[in-house]
Amino acid sequence: MASAAAAASPWVQKELTWWLANRSASTILILLTDGEVVWSDKAQDFDWALTTALPQNCRKQFQNEPLWVDFRWARSNEKLSLRHLQFRQAILDIAATVLGRSKDLLDGDDVRVYRTNRAVAYLAVLVSLALAVAALYGQHEAIAQRNEAIRQQKLAESRALAAQGEQILSQDQPAALNLAMTSWKTARTSEARLAIAHTFPQPLGTLENNPPAVFQSAVFSPDSLSIVTTSGYTAQEWRVQDGLRLLKLDSQTIMFERAVFSPSSHLILTIGGDRAPQEAQLWNAENGHLIAKLEGDNVAVRDAEFSADGGRIVTGSEDGTARVWNGESGLLQLKLEGHSGSIFHAAFSPDGKRILTAGLDSNASVWNAANGQLLCKLDVHGRLILQSSFSPNGKVVLTVNDNNTAMLWNPETGRMLTRLEGTVSQAAFSSDSQRIVTVGLDSTAQVWNANDGNPLRKLKGHLDLVLQAAFSPDGQYIVTCGQDRTAIVWSAATGQVIAKLGGHSDSVYQVAFSQDGQHILTVSQDLTARIWSMTNGQLLAQLRDNMKSVSKAAFSPDGKRILTVSNDGIVGAPPLARAWDASNGQILAHLQGSVSHCAFSRDGRRVVTAGPDRTARVWSVENGQLLLTLVGHSGIVNEAAFSPDGDSIITASQDGTAQVWNAENGEVRVKLIGHMGSVLQATFSWDNQRIMTASQDGTGRVWDPRSGRLLSKFEAPIADAESIEVSPDCKRIVTLDHSKTPLVWIAESGQRPIQLEGHTDFVVQASFSPDGQRVVTVGHDRSARVWNAVNGRPLAVFRTLGLVVHAAFSPDGEQVVTVGQDGTARIWNAATDGQPLAKLDGHKGFAFCAAFSPDGQRVVTAGADGTARVYQLVSLSALAMVMGERE
Repeated sequence: MASAAAAASPWVQKELTWWLANRSASTILILLTDGEVVWSDKAQDFDWALTTALPQNCRKQFQNEPLWVDFRWARSNEKLSLRHLQFRQAILDIAATVLGRSKDLLDGDDVRVYRTNRAVAYLAVLVSLALAVAALYGQHEAIAQRNEAIRQQKLAESRALAAQGEQILSQDQPAALNLAMTSWKTARTSEARLAIAHTFPQPLGTLENNPPAVFQSAVFSPDSLSIVTTSGYTAQEWRVQDGLRLLKLDSQTIMFERAVFSPSSHLILTIGGDRAPQEAQLWNAENGHLIAKLEGDNVAVRDAEFSADGGRIVTGSEDGTARVWNGESGLLQLKLEGHSGSIFHAAFSPDGKRILTAGLDSNASVWNAANGQLLCKLDVHGRLILQSSFSPNGKVVLTVNDNNTAMLWNPETGRMLTRLEGTVSQAAFSSDSQRIVTVGLDSTAQVWNANDGNPLRKLKGHLDLVLQAAFSPDGQYIVTCGQDRTAIVWSAATGQVIAKLGGHSDSVYQVAFSQDGQHILTVSQDLTARIWSMTNGQLLAQLRDNMKSVSKAAFSPDGKRILTVSNDGIVGAPPLARAWDASNGQILAHLQGSVSHCAFSRDGRRVVTAGPDRTARVWSVENGQLLLTLVGHSGIVNEAAFSPDGDSIITASQDGTAQVWNAENGEVRVKLIGHMGSVLQATFSWDNQRIMTASQDGTGRVWDPRSGRLLSKFEAPIADAESIEVSPDCKRIVTLDHSKTPLVWIAESGQRPIQLEGHTDFVVQASFSPDGQRVVTVGHDRSARVWNAVNGRPLAVFRTLGLVVHAAFSPDGEQVVTVGQDGTARIWNAATDGQPLAKLDGHKGFAFCAAFSPDGQRVVTAGADGTARVYQLVSLSALAMVMGERE
């Protein structure tokens, strides 16, 4: 008798297991009384997504669809009779199979022909089967009625308990949680689930830095490695790779409006001022030192640009003059006079021989850059010029006027060549000077032939006003941005949409390609600038001015403190590492110096930091006092960590060595020498018996921490690895490269690595479980996956709507926390697929990492919004009970 109840019955499963082991599956007859049975010809098995009436041990037991008879229609006693035609036919189906005879021989005229003892026996079988089915069905109906009564009673009890819990939630959260858990155990009602959810989780505290500000400008460096932004009294340099802030130029008197790199990228030119006179300033991009102020005659500077070779700078001033300066020293070389109003734009031609200026006097002029002679003026008929620029080949000048008209000019004679008919508010050349892209007063952009001014194609896809457009350096793509909060990448040849860059929460008013064409920069009114990959359209980094993006957050071993690292790297900036009280979010200590890595001691009283100054430092968490400075490496210290007993510190350096230090006096105990490249990671095993190091030389090594003796060595593609993770027992290492398949290496066996195959896009991070037996990986396919680290077998898959960037196990290994693009952390059951157990909201923008407290009762997250957030997981065990339910 097949039914949903029978499928769930352990007794039925045991009986079926015995039957399949001692009999043939072909002897099984299925009488369906409840639920569903669906056969799949393609799979040659039951469709287990739809079949609910059969136990799971029926999987793959039948080569062909077995006989099954549907008795779900027979729900009344009058139908359970051989006089009922449908019931009789069903019994004949069964009897024909059991006796190996045709239904025709068992019924109708042929039955009357065989008036022999055998015929009588056949008839007896029919009657017996009918009675058996009727009896079983009657018993099934009685049981079903009794079970339904019990179910209804439990539902009522569950709802009552949930209601009681909701009533006392504000006064006694633990008691409310107990009631909610009891409610769920009684019956899995929606009321019970809500009662549990209402007790979990709320942020306990938020660790914040300074508020954000609007970017006035943002541009790529010529080498495509950096971005310089201006906002308020600061100009800042950011690394394209990850959004790390490299430099901050502070001013108490200059309200920066704009900044640009020199062609060599080693100088930065800023323009601005919140009071007269505005000025241009030349800075060293390596250390932030001010080289010179470009100012003359006490007048405000409105624009400044480098020449193509970086040897000169041209500025436009409020007094109607332009000046040429030495690009290295800032000394004045030449003064151009002729405008009757403020010059708001000044630029060199690509070959550096001419200068183009445009001013509020409705004049655009072309000058000899060597002697300052006026070559020609462009007659714009008294219209205000909003934009002016040379074409990349220097043969044409483009102007956009205040009547939304774009014109092309000969810079030798000042003659107008053509006009772009239509409304144009902004325009840009392609790199070959053959095409122009414009935006107007609608939701489209237009591509034009720069030689004759004929339109080539219209780009339709934005839902609101388009604000800016630009060609890629190779001219194959166009990027546009607008008030619909998006940027769109187009094929310049066909107008087809290549990628849509969404995520900003306000208008995107600036967009640009990097010089190598590999990245796109967007700037928005939502107070962020974002860096995108041109390869796949993925968001690489988010920049917030005056906001220290928290890149790391971790609990101390006792769970009482939290350590954060602000991903700034600013010369002379405030501390980059901070210790916080986990109970109230108060700062306990500022750890001075540039910090790229930090870790607690086991007792939580000390922190060791490592940084680019070739040292590691040990600090007191209680008062921020510097206890030790570990000096001895000749290269940047990549990582530092305490031994489990707190007696030693291990450091890994770019000088190719790792060193073991006395944690009390800072003396070097052992120097681990042998790697031929930078040591990226060095880790003690949990029992202090081994150290594992991983290096860019492509090897991993296991050492004796007392003698420094090399115990084993294994080859791994570490040099190409994006990430390396060592198991807590130092027996395994997982490496990630630019692929979909992480590799798990056995440290002491030298055997081939285990491949973790399953991700459909790049894998970006991996973490071992506390026992080292499992690995969790996260990838660009918007999933996190749990694997058996011993054999590589997949164990669980967690899927999210946004990009996942980090995952970590709980201390007991039973849960996994993930964070990513949507700023949300999710808690999952580490053993099963499905919906998350809990959802931790709060961050605005990317969340970079998350970690459990040592007792597993709290989670700390760190995000691009400059905050670290702590959540109390009081009801995590309760939420584990509702795993699989939708949020």
